[in-house]
Amino acid sequence: LYSQLYSQLHLYSQLHSQLHSHSYSQLHSQLRSQLRSQLYSQLYSHLHSQLYSQLHSQLSSQLQLYSQLHSQLRSQLRSQLRSQLDSQLRSQLDSQNIKWNNYSFYYLYDWAGYYDFAKMMGVEFNEDKLKQFNDILLNIPIIVFVGNILFICEKPKCEWENNLLHSIVKPAVNWADGTGIFFLEGIKFEKDLWEKIVNKTIPAKELLTLPNQDQKVVALKTYGWKRLLDELKPKILDEQNIIINGELLNHQVLEVNQDGWIGRFLKFTDPADKDEGLLRVSHLEDSTKTVSGARAYGFKPLLQVVGAQDFEFGSEG
Repeated sequence: LYSQLYSQLHLYSQLHSQLHSHSYSQLHSQLRSQLRSQLYSQLYSHLHSQLYSQLHSQLSSQLQLYSQLHSQLRSQLRSQLRSQLDSQLRSQLDSQNIKWNNYSFYYLYDWAGYYDFAKMMGVEFNEDKLKQFNDILLNIPIIVFVGNILFICEKPKCEWENNLLHSIVKPAVNWADGTGIFFLEGIKFEKDLWEKIVNKTIPAKELLTLPNQDQKVVALKTYGWKRLLDELKPKILDEQNIIINGELLNHQVLEVNQDGWIGRFLKFTDPADKDEGLLRVSHLEDSTKTVSGARAYGFKPLLQVVGAQDFEFGSEG
């Protein structure tokens, strides 16, 4: 009897040990999984918000610095080129014994004001000559004599918007004879391309493949993203709503196949101003078929700027 009881107690002890071990292992696994998921979600949300704020601040600072450097370099380059070209032109004309001179009439505006004031005071002038004088000042500010050739530069009219040469109805720099130079948001365009963009007759494929990136950015903005996507009818490869800074923002991976030309894009919502953007990603990489992969690919260069390339980021700021 003692032997049987001892055997049963030993069996009970084994069963209890196995059951305790199994229950503990299962409970530990479930608890670890739940805690890991919660902690990861909280950590990701915290890092995401913190990194977005840092990236936005640093990028804004760097963009301002870039703008300042660009302005300074452009001014210096323009000054140097003007000086060099002027020196070369003078040297060539002098070496060929060609007499030249130029007149700038801006200082004569003072005289025009004086004549106008004198006329108001009762001084009589030859009206025809005074009109011709004023017409020359207003329309022909520069005259250059080179040998027996006379170059006349008429004063153009300029269309400005936000301190940039811009017009969607006519040349932003235009002369009385109808000629002009076309600009959109400070970017120069040839007339044919400008007309197709402002009239929205440019094919979507041509728009997306413009070789000049500055022209492409402005052209896409003028043409309109919605119109572009409506025309292309892209295939949606993936779609995801992502919480960024407490807001649910839609992201899509779109792919276009136009006569063999393939373009894959990440359509995103900018958390700063809620505008929609379109960022091209490589269609040769399978990872860009998903929103997370396309975001990692598309925004990686921005993250590297601030040394945060190891973190997946929400959206460009």
